[in-house]
Amino acid sequence: MIKAKSHFERIDRSPPDKFDRTQYLRLDKNENTLPLPDPILNCIKDRITPDLVSTYPQIYPLYEKLSRTLGLNEEFLLLTSGSDAAIKNVFEVFISPGDEVIIPDPTYAMYGVYANLFEARPVTIPFGADLTFSMKHVRNAINDRTKLIALANPNSPTGCVIDQTEILELVAYAETKDILVLIDEAYYPYYPETVLDFVKTYTNLLVTRTFSKAYGLAALRLGFAAANPGLIRDLTKFRPIYEVNGLAVLFGCILLDNPEIVSRNVNEVLRGREILVQEMASLGFSSFPSHTNFLNIKVGEDLVVPLSDFLKTRNVLIKHGHDHPALKGCIRITVGCEEQMFIVTRLVREFLMNRPALK
Repeated sequence: MIKAKSHFERIDRSPPDKFDRTQYLRLDKNENTLPLPDPILNCIKDRITPDLVSTYPQIYPLYEKLSRTLGLNEEFLLLTSGSDAAIKNVFEVFISPGDEVIIPDPTYAMYGVYANLFEARPVTIPFGADLTFSMKHVRNAINDRTKLIALANPNSPTGCVIDQTEILELVAYAETKDILVLIDEAYYPYYPETVLDFVKTYTNLLVTRTFSKAYGLAALRLGFAAANPGLIRDLTKFRPIYEVNGLAVLFGCILLDNPEIVSRNVNEVLRGREILVQEMASLGFSSFPSHTNFLNIKVGEDLVVPLSDFLKTRNVLIKHGHDHPALKGCIRITVGCEEQMFIVTRLVREFLMNRPALK
């Protein structure tokens, strides 16, 4: 019998979700909830030709546009199939068995998955009970086996951020130890503070971004890594023959040419987030501060499941069930536009008013 590597037996991955979410208001996976404007969508449709579909992708136009947009030479960039592929690429290239990888807890789950897949040891730095995070603890965890520090900024699922000064102090210190620092900026530009420009300064800083959130292209799997050209050259050795698909290139180029769409998406989320905080507070529920397009709302452990189930019966999906002590009594709602946030808060109010009858 053919068997995978023995350590794979310790790694459990869920099968693909077979639940059809298309008929729901999808506030469970931090996707963009706003449709592309009709003129832009029609422009894209007009450019989807038989040749586009049948030929291998020409990727260079997206490199050129991304380079101009970011103010970075193309040698600093690597397009990837979502930022997750960039993160996996980092582990493929730089992590060996026995290395240590420092990550927050909780954070993006794939950091720990990839560490285990590549036989490294994840070293977790826990968030406090109030979701504060100590960079001092990160620095104290560094030793001779540390090879990578992976920090999502803003972090998911907490929504917290780390101050840029603290990040750069860590990067500078880690550079003296030949430690790579990965800053995952998946929720840029909901939180506009970035360390992207500093990849020109530090040889050990790598920034990943995705087009899945504010750009609204989650289905197309488009992202990139930015880093010192030496790091990019090493990452490129593990890239597929084509980094991304032709449709992703087309959509990415058009959205980079129309930055007002992303600005609209971000502004709608910022307004929606403020409304969601206020409306939930009026119902007696407080929220953790968030710098993302999602909000963790404290409803109490006894309400998490029944409220989530009730919303699902009303065609609204939200997230719940995180086991971190601070988040156990929380629901997580993806933030959309004002109208969508009023819909969900109206349903929460309906749930509370009818709760005895719902038991």
